[in-house]
Amino acid sequence: MSNAFRSAVTGPSGRTEYVHLPDTDQSFENALAKARDGERLSVADGVELLATGTESPGIDHERKEAVLQAADRRRAEEVGEEVTFVANLNNNVTTACNTG
Repeated sequence: MSNAFRSAVTGPSGRTEYVHLPDTDQSFENALAKARDGERLSVADGVELLATGTESPGIDHERKEAVLQAADRRRAEEVGEEVTFVANLNNNVTTACNTG
């Protein structure tokens, strides 16, 4: 990843800081445990996981790694390691060439 892109995403100090820190009644640890167990997450759970449940400005990088590892583990449990794609051909047939 280029340094220009990294600084545009994380800011010049290399930290990602919030304009507004969301406040929920959920704990990060509880939300992460629910995600690891495959339970349905509430909005508050999602906010805690996205904001890494930190009181300090910016994202806690250790907690971010824990969220990423939990997500990757759940992905592997659900769909495995095989990668698939759908080839979608959207042909728009017109008679524009037959005008004249």
